[in-house]
Amino acid sequence: MINISLSSDDREANQALAQPLVKVASDWPIPASLTPRLLSVPPFDDTMFPEAIRPSLRDIAHRMQCPPDWLAVAWIVMMGSVVGNRCGIWPKQHDTSWFEVPNLWGAIVAEPSKLKTPALNAAMGPMKQLENTAKAEFNRQSRLHEADADLLKARKDAIRKRMGKAAEKQNEDELHGLKHELANLEAAEVPVARRYIINDSTVEKLCELLVVNPRGLMVFRDELMGLLSSWEKQGRETDRQFFLEAWNGTGDYSSDRIGRGSLHIPNCCLSLLGGIQPDKLLHYLRESLNGNNDGMTQRFSLLSWPDSRPFKYTDATPDEAAQLQAAELLRRLDALNPIEAGAIQHSSGKRIGFHFDAAAQSMFIEWLVPWQNMLEQSKEVPPLIQHLAKFRKLYPCLALLFHLLDVVDGKVEVGPVSSSAAELAGKWCDYFAAHARRLYAYGCRVTGAATLGEHVKAGDLLERFTLRDVQRKNWQGLNDRGSVQSALDELVEAGWLREMASKIVEQGRPRSTTYETNPRLFIEKG
Repeated sequence: MINISLSSDDREANQALAQPLVKVASDWPIPASLTPRLLSVPPFDDTMFPEAIRPSLRDIAHRMQCPPDWLAVAWIVMMGSVVGNRCGIWPKQHDTSWFEVPNLWGAIVAEPSKLKTPALNAAMGPMKQLENTAKAEFNRQSRLHEADADLLKARKDAIRKRMGKAAEKQNEDELHGLKHELANLEAAEVPVARRYIINDSTVEKLCELLVVNPRGLMVFRDELMGLLSSWEKQGRETDRQFFLEAWNGTGDYSSDRIGRGSLHIPNCCLSLLGGIQPDKLLHYLRESLNGNNDGMTQRFSLLSWPDSRPFKYTDATPDEAAQLQAAELLRRLDALNPIEAGAIQHSSGKRIGFHFDAAAQSMFIEWLVPWQNMLEQSKEVPPLIQHLAKFRKLYPCLALLFHLLDVVDGKVEVGPVSSSAAELAGKWCDYFAAHARRLYAYGCRVTGAATLGEHVKAGDLLERFTLRDVQRKNWQGLNDRGSVQSALDELVEAGWLREMASKIVEQGRPRSTTYETNPRLFIEKG
């Protein structure tokens, strides 16, 4: 924080200049409300998605009149979830310390009543089929286990009757044999339900489910706000940290509780999907922008906030063939043996994964180096830079998923991740980067513009001031150049301020824009 010492004369001069103006210039507009405009994002191109899934996405998007972006995000999260931590990818050829598994977090952002939930439920049809099939198989195995238990009991009862007769005859040899026969009877293994989707669960129960579902699970909440707000309840403070750790997909997690015993999850892996409204998300954006950032928002790499599109009434017969094809592909991906698909197991034996092929490796390097340089030189707000930094995981994971989908579809040979999958991953990173910039710009403008507007109306700045004047105040949410500039741009667009001719601040320094305050703000205030 920068402290500025002012003389008494300077303070009196500032106070005089900051007093509300009594005369309104005729060329000043009436100040508008501070409703932030959204940054533009490119329209979704469904050729970005692997050809095998396009008919299904097009069919659902047409019938439901929803953005195809939402369906694509859901599908990517589902693919990452069924692959889970069974295999991953080494983004480098020789350094195997960098390893990523493709569990990903996705969120679709839209205003209320935009049919987020029906769209996500429709996209998740293939995943629900896997869940239903697993439940049916679990019920069948449970019935068999019950029959095995009855058979075991009958055998034990028969042996015990024989033991009773042998005891009456004092036949020690027979008793000894029957004792070992009874001891060698083994109970059938208790069946375990394969789970795919978790909607509502405590972290304690989620840990138990992950122990018996070691490849990972997908948490789906049609309204993510319900999950996020549950972490703020008294006694649930550690839940947020659990999810933060589960995002990596490779870390161990141990839980020791009185009354619940001890649990150990070797590779704690969670995928996450849901929808959220912009104003609900604003609370978490403000925390990030104001410095209280633990990386939760940044973990939603698959974040989609597309433009609204005009509603058109449609009543079309579902494309059953396309939906069956999509369901079959997800089933194959779930049943995939990574080794048979070309994965390798390094000498340590702990990790199974893929490398890029030569062409794909070059593509990744050509993407990564400029990306890292861009982040290091960027003047954007720190939370956005931190968000984009996590694309180091996103790119290789997307490439791996697209490659595996092509493998189960028979489009490519088994082996390293192909260049076509890597090229597609790069396009998706550009797409998600644009949507992330829209989100954080929205947060900056709502938070920063509102805060700066309050200070302007309160007379906390002179009639004319610069960006540096604002930044030196170190007001909450306005303590870096990017957030201040976004707030100033918003106030200029709303007619609260206007830019004046630039001036030289100091010799040898660049020109600095001066902003002038709309006097109507003070007249209307009075």
